[in-house]
Amino acid sequence: MESLKDRCRRVRAVVGSAQAEKDRYAAIHAARFFRHWSDPDGAFRGEFKLTPDHGARLLAAVEARANDLFDEARRAERREPPTAYQADALVDLVAGSPADTRLRGRDRVVLHLRADVAALRRGHVEGGEVCEIPGVGPVPVATATSLLPHAFLKILITDGVDVLSVAHAKRTIGAHVRSAIEERDRSCVVPGCDVDRGLEIDHWHTDYAADGPTALHNLAALCHFHHFQKTYRGFVLGGGPGSWEWEPPPELDSG
Repeated sequence: MESLKDRCRRVRAVVGSAQAEKDRYAAIHAARFFRHWSDPDGAFRGEFKLTPDHGARLLAAVEARANDLFDEARRAERREPPTAYQADALVDLVAGSPADTRLRGRDRVVLHLRADVAALRRGHVEGGEVCEIPGVGPVPVATATSLLPHAFLKILITDGVDVLSVAHAKRTIGAHVRSAIEERDRSCVVPGCDVDRGLEIDHWHTDYAADGPTALHNLAALCHFHHFQKTYRGFVLGGGPGSWEWEPPPELDSG
């Protein structure tokens, strides 16, 4: 049965327009944080706030690695609470494990997205529609259609009652294409930006949601800041390799 918390999250997610949906997501993104402290007994403690899609990435990766650790513990006849394995999994994924096995779980990450077909067509949710990652919460349609380039995404498209179709969108970029992008785009392609760490690959010309190909001519490397501006703030990347252009949205350009 659907919980009151889930119903409240869905009501808050129905904001009436694609831009309002993006603004709500951007506000969560702007308020993101990670904090840590030590308990009186010396234990390391922490808390964080993330956007739903980033939380889903973290949760899926942690659970996959925790399952590996659970299986290893059972073979060694060790028994601990599931939360203990999840804690160990988080450390493995972030800091690495002695055997460097942290990527095994990440390679198997599968994310589930549930969305109403009308919302996908319109670009935002209305009424009783949903666009959400089950167990995590609502996400903007814009996030859903450009979600997680390194994950295997399982999309359940509904009409509010019946499941109309299930699509599997594997967006992983092939090794050869990725190597070509790393060689061509050694830093963020936005003119004047020299960030060369933590780059994210964007379907710059034709968006993935519009059936843009995952091919070298349609991909570009952006830093997280510029990728966020392009996806949620209306900035436009144009030109092409060797002659990149970065255009602000009309309301900023005219001001």
